[in-house]
Amino acid sequence: MRYPMNIDISGVKCLVVGGGAVAGRKVEGLLKCGAAVTVVSPRATADIQALSHQGRLDWEARPFRPEDAVGVFLLFAATDDRAANQRAVEAGKRAGALVNAADDPEGSDFHVPAVIRKGPVTAALSTEGASPALAAFLRDRVAAALPDGADGAAKLLGGLRRLAIEREFEGAPEKMRELLDSGVIEDLADNNTDAARQKTDALFWQGAFSDAMK
Repeated sequence: MRYPMNIDISGVKCLVVGGGAVAGRKVEGLLKCGAAVTVVSPRATADIQALSHQGRLDWEARPFRPEDAVGVFLLFAATDDRAANQRAVEAGKRAGALVNAADDPEGSDFHVPAVIRKGPVTAALSTEGASPALAAFLRDRVAAALPDGADGAAKLLGGLRRLAIEREFEGAPEKMRELLDSGVIEDLADNNTDAARQKTDALFWQGAFSDAMK
């Protein structure tokens, strides 16, 4: 069983070994999270080359070397050569990196889940590497079930939680659940700010909605 978590990789050194479509998907996800990405591959897709020209990643147009793994936090072995991937994985583990091999889920330290993002709301589905297709299928089902106002609700409840801690407001978790049960997510999805404000202020304090949404 794997331990799921969200981790901040802003500015963290990550290495993608390979320059094809699979590597490109890894690169895209890493850049969205602000990682410092290096790609090592003799050849690369047009998208990876464009990102390199834009200065958004470093592309080393050559085969992988074991020393490339030194100082790396996450290493993705994503070539179309199983032996090359294995060499990268072994070098990464020796260097203390966490490794992911596209063709060897059992030998990987971590798996990349299928992800849904709506503002600050993130849902991740994983089959622990057994079937990326199933993970993607389940992700799409969950995405269809997520209400449109979920991102606004996350902002509202996040603000309320912070303020409740500062004010030592008692019973905040129970009142947040009551607020959610009241239909505030639907109000936010419909841009019915007045209804959301009335419900929030009634459960917390006058002006709570405006305070939380700042």
